[in-house]
Amino acid sequence: MSTLTQKLLGLFGRGNKTATHQSSPAHHIANSDYSEVAAFAQSMMEQLLTMAQMPCKVSVYEDTDDMLSLEIENTEDTGRIIGKNGNTLEAFQILLKAFIQRKFSKRISLIIDTNQYRKRYEEKLEQNARKLAQRVLTDQKTYRMRPMPAQDRRAVHRLFENDPLIVSHSTGQGDYRYVSLSLKNS
Repeated sequence: MSTLTQKLLGLFGRGNKTATHQSSPAHHIANSDYSEVAAFAQSMMEQLLTMAQMPCKVSVYEDTDDMLSLEIENTEDTGRIIGKNGNTLEAFQILLKAFIQRKFSKRISLIIDTNQYRKRYEEKLEQNARKLAQRVLTDQKTYRMRPMPAQDRRAVHRLFENDPLIVSHSTGQGDYRYVSLSLKNS
């Protein structure tokens, strides 16, 4: 068994090596609001990054009962942390959610970001959706966006939930699920 496999099993509480969960509170949240889940998530994320040979400081910038947001503070490895199309960042997020669910038997919304990548990505997604909506209005046709993860589809649906002219629908299966935009009364 490789060292990386042993470390990952240790993080899941299955290997000989057990993970340590002590971490100092992030500077973005008052100490009284700093939860055990946030401390655990911050520590685990720092450990994952260290194992991936991208040691970074991780800060918690939102911590509620059902939402946790982390910021990876690094300028050297930002591209590696994000990965192609955000895939590495997404993988870290999936792993960390699994760690949290296993330890606390609780599901939460988790956002991991670095150098405001997610904010820029969401702005671009919104811009593309609005352009496509303009095409729908001009051509009076239904258009579909590229396949995207659930989080992105939800963002597009929220964008048009109160729109008087455009309606959004999700179609497809698994990794090929996409959003279609059409006129509300067609």
